Amino acid sequence: MQPVVNETELSALIRLLDDPDEDVFEPVFNRIVEYGHQAIPHLEHIWETAEQTEQQTRVETIIRRIQFLDLAQRLEAWKAQPCPELFEGWLILDALHHREDRSETLRQTLEQVRRHAWLELNQYLTPLEQVNVLSRVLFEHERFQGVDSGREKIADHFLGDILIKRSGNQLGLGLLIQVLAEKLDLSLYALSIPGIFVLGSPNVIKSRAKKGIDSIDFYLDPQTGELFGRAEIELYMRRIHQPLEDSFFKPVPAIQLIKSWLQKVAQKAQESGDSHLAMQAAELSMLL
Repeated sequence: MQPVVNETELSALIRLLDDPDEDVFEPVFNRIVEYGHQAIPHLEHIWETAEQTEQQTRVETIIRRIQFLDLAQRLEAWKAQPCPELFEGWLILDALHHREDRSETLRQTLEQVRRHAWLELNQYLTPLEQVNVLSRVLFEHERFQGVDSGREKIADHFLGDILIKRSGNQLGLGLLIQVLAEKLDLSLYALSIPGIFVLGSPNVIKSRAKKGIDSIDFYLDPQTGELFGRAEIELYMRRIHQPLEDSFFKPVPAIQLIKSWLQKVAQKAQESGDSHLAMQAAELSMLL
């Protein structure tokens, strides 16, 4: 629980941000952070009126830390739910890349795409036909495009950027397709096949109780929207010298998907020289 704002103490702490001594700044930083979002209006006022760049930098550092801790708390609350929804967890993490709250805009944008696909679906279509409709709506009508791994940027991982720019990498588009599949009640989920991110559709007849690769009827490449079958997966697995383990063909839970996403973001951020984002993503992944 955040402490009740003591205006006198908070004002005194903020004045100490002028002190150049780092030994003074550390306890001041920690105490202001304890106030959480209650301190942000005061900090923003100081930032706007500060005459020294050093003081502005310190204020920005405190604000970012407060916002990050709030994000971490929201992510932990999401994880604690009985059935965490992939979309909600991914939406929380949009704040890692954009400070402004875009959640309502992104909800509306996703709903427009979902509704477009829903209007094209009907109960008489087979699972293969239903997934094909979703793929066609995304890649032909909505003009989404996949970004090759050699050209991908940090933004290509994030829900908001993918929805707004209509482009994303294999992982980002894969998560978006699974989110839409869940909202449309389509039988499609992410698999844990090594080295690639693909989605699979399980057998229509559940009573067969098939396992491993036999339990999947067809696959979808989220980078292109193309559907393919067992032969292509077997060929890929032979190329990487990997046996067909049953665990590769089970649905990946939402929490594990978000954790893997955070690890990929941390890796890409580190490669891109954004050590701050890399550190935050790695810290959040350890919460899951």
